[in-house]
Amino acid sequence: MLQKEFEALTGKKVTAEEYAEIEKVYMAIDNMDKEEFCAAWNEQKFGYIVGELVKSVQELTKWRDHWKKRLDEAEERARGAAFELLKGANEHNDEDLKEAAIDLVGMKEAVSIDLKEEFKLSEAERDYLLEYLQ
Repeated sequence: MLQKEFEALTGKKVTAEEYAEIEKVYMAIDNMDKEEFCAAWNEQKFGYIVGELVKSVQELTKWRDHWKKRLDEAEERARGAAFELLKGANEHNDEDLKEAAIDLVGMKEAVSIDLKEEFKLSEAERDYLLEYLQ
C-alpha cells in the first residue's frame, strides 16, 4: 500500500515518517488487506490490529519451528554420514573420504569426530588444531 492509498482510505494525512511506521505494521500482518487495515486504523481498533499481528507472529513461529526441526534432522544425518566417511578414511587411509566429510560438516565437527573416535588426523586437521590453539 502506498502512503496516498492509506491517506485516501483513512481520510488522514500523515508524514512520510509516520507512514513508514504504519507501513511496517501493515506489512507485518499476513491476512489483512489494505481496506480492512485502514478501516481498523481509522476506527482506532488497535487491539484488533495487534491481534492480527499476533496471529502473523504465531504463524511465522510455527513455520520457523518446522524448518528448525527439519534443519536439525538434516544436520544429524550429515553428522552420521560424516562419521561413516571418517571411519572409512581412517580404515583405508583415504584423504578423499576425509575431505568429503570435512566438506559435509566442516573442519571443527570433523576434527571433533576424529578425536572422539581416535581416528588419524590429516595434516589439514593438525594445522586447524595448531591454528586454533595459538
